Amino acid sequence: MYFKIIFNNVRKNIKDYSIYFLTLMIAVALFYAFNSLDSQTAFKTATSDATSNLSRQLISVLSVLSKFIAFILAFLIIYANNYLLKRRKKELGIYMLLGMENRSISGIFVGETILIGIFSFISGIAIGCLLSQGVSAIALKMFAIDLSQYRFVFSISSLINTLICFSIIFIVVIIFNVRTVAKVKLIDLLNAGRKNENFAVKSKKALAGILFVGLCMLAIVALLIYKKNGAISNSAIFSISFVLGILGTACIMYSFFGVLFYTLQKNVKWYFKDVNVFLIRQISAKIQTNYLTITIVCLLLAATICIVSTGMGIALSLNSNAADETPYDFIVLKDLENKKADKSETFQQYFSKKKVDLNEYLKEQIEISIYEEKTFTYNNIIADPDKLFKADADLLEETVPIISISDYNKILESQGKDKIDLKESTYLINCKYRGTKELLQSFVESNKAINIAGRKLTPEMGRINEVVYYLSSVGNNDHGTIVVSDKVIANLNKTSIILNGIFKEDSNKQKFDNLLVSFMGDPQSPYQSLTKTLVFEAYYGMFAMAAFVCCYIGIIFLIICVAILSLQQLTETFDNVYRYNLLQKLGVEKKLCYHTILKQIAIYFGAPLMLASIYSIVALPSIISKASVSLGLDIGVNVGYIIVLLLIIYGGYFLVTYFSCRNMINGK
Repeated sequence: MYFKIIFNNVRKNIKDYSIYFLTLMIAVALFYAFNSLDSQTAFKTATSDATSNLSRQLISVLSVLSKFIAFILAFLIIYANNYLLKRRKKELGIYMLLGMENRSISGIFVGETILIGIFSFISGIAIGCLLSQGVSAIALKMFAIDLSQYRFVFSISSLINTLICFSIIFIVVIIFNVRTVAKVKLIDLLNAGRKNENFAVKSKKALAGILFVGLCMLAIVALLIYKKNGAISNSAIFSISFVLGILGTACIMYSFFGVLFYTLQKNVKWYFKDVNVFLIRQISAKIQTNYLTITIVCLLLAATICIVSTGMGIALSLNSNAADETPYDFIVLKDLENKKADKSETFQQYFSKKKVDLNEYLKEQIEISIYEEKTFTYNNIIADPDKLFKADADLLEETVPIISISDYNKILESQGKDKIDLKESTYLINCKYRGTKELLQSFVESNKAINIAGRKLTPEMGRINEVVYYLSSVGNNDHGTIVVSDKVIANLNKTSIILNGIFKEDSNKQKFDNLLVSFMGDPQSPYQSLTKTLVFEAYYGMFAMAAFVCCYIGIIFLIICVAILSLQQLTETFDNVYRYNLLQKLGVEKKLCYHTILKQIAIYFGAPLMLASIYSIVALPSIISKASVSLGLDIGVNVGYIIVLLLIIYGGYFLVTYFSCRNMINGK
């Protein structure tokens, strides 16, 4: 009999369970998807030691992070469960009135919790299994692992971990339910939802004062961040800014709608139109009552927008820049100014001495020479040094590297680009570094002449070239190189020789990388090397892992925010169902009631989102700028797409909440 009651209750109240079920399902799906990476065989078949290490680190980080996420999700599920209890209090009261014992009532709710948990878990695992394939593919691409190794997998270990985690959460929920039902009184159950919300502060002057204080706090935060370097996390000013930001947000959330309420009262025509009186009082009272929750949601939303936008921006930019930044498989640089350097020794002789046959591994070898003129420094071609990044303060005193047009054309030809004809009296500037690119472009556009080897040279074209002619750490490739004719080069001092290599398709790349590392580890040696594998995995891998984790945390934060807002609005509507019914009995059309609910939910969802958006608009440019400079990537171009994605998730919960509230008013 009890099972029949439990099953019928879940079936009848399936719409009440919609947000709860949706939240559980998404939580299970995400938890499974991100923890199933260790079962993806492509990670285990990675040919590079660096890739294997980074993938293991990612899986380890996600494993630790998932425990923290599970802890947060536990609170969210308990919060959602509390909504369901409140939604069913009257039903509980009827059970008690009919003589059912608290133990039996608890048993019914435990059964319902287990049943809905089973449904949501199965659905979540099914969705998570599909989602995990996409997550795995993205992770493989981020870590530059061959996607041909990708396999569809179902992770038994992740399933068991997810089952254990959510079983523990549901045991806690069941204990919470049993204790709540055991302590509840019949009179409280029957009168549930009939208590009116009142303003905690009724004084108009007090509310205006709190709003003013909140605005002043946020103004101080802005001043500290932009004038006193308050964005530096290890400074005392940052701590002050952080605390003031939280307090200021709380003050604004507490007082804004109260002040708005008093202001709108003065507009008698608008205030008494339709059911605006009811709407304003409900919104103001509820937001004042729940201002701490809304403050937390607002700050979490701001953090989510910044974290996900930065994380996904890095990931997308890394993928789009990967091929452009690494046109060669490895580089060996010979420093001719090193005391140990044998200037007559060729690369072939050096590798033969190390018993390495380059022809066995390489399809193409591109050898170029770098020259300099001692008196020609970056100070000669950077007219506005104040615009340099702080990290480039010493750049002006460095000599500018110079290469011949014949070597430059070798580079262009190897990358499938058209060769360039350069007159003896002209020069080109090549640059791939964000910190100097615009400054050098301005120099070229001004058509200024330079003096190299006693010759006056003018720009060949009105723009700089952006070609990667050697491998380096990404974002720090070429601060600016002068390209001149071969006749000019003849009178300059050669400082180094670069060998760029492109592997054969069937060559053992990992073996060659290991050989390079084995005999080029001495920092005092005139020969230094860097491989594409290291660039991809040491740079792209580390930041890809950070971006991956950022997205995981951000999505969880977003779900927590929208779930809390949805549950609060469902609770609010449930508490006021009889009031909406009373309005309809007084002659208010059902359509107008729907519009009132829509406005209420829109304001409740919109208030924290608007303030969070303002915070993000202020903070994101600074965050993106610093990240772009440190990573050498333009990550801001993808932010718009990411914010649209976040709004789709946010809007989805908004619509589910609205239609659920409408069904409540209709008695469904």
